[in-house]
Amino acid sequence: TEENTLSLHDALPICKRWRGAPGLLAAECDLALRQQAVPTARKLCDQAIAAWSGAAWALYLRGVMLAQSNKLPAGIASLRAAIAAEPELAQAYRALGKALDRAGDAAAKAQLAAEYQARFGAALP
Repeated sequence: TEENTLSLHDALPICKRWRGAPGLLAAECDLALRQQAVPTARKLCDQAIAAWSGAAWALYLRGVMLAQSNKLPAGIASLRAAIAAEPELAQAYRALGKALDRAGDAAAKAQLAAEYQARFGAALP
């Protein structure tokens, strides 16, 4: 709803006050990635993770970027870290499943599918 919408005008003081906060850095990383500014996104995600190792969204986004650039072991590790930090982050399970498929690790994919089924009550896509 409109009353729940934060305008850019409203967000600027928050961003200035909490500059460098892991959540804001992760949000900036997400925005940069959506704008296809991958080097900037990598830098922002790395900063978020350096500020807080439990920055699940930044770990997820970094894992996606690494997997997309064929750095599968690092991407898989980052996606696993995202899941460890936020076990309800279903997107991380799905991205990890794709990365495990690309890595040819059927056993790890089967284990992940079982975990996904148990947590979310649905088959891993």
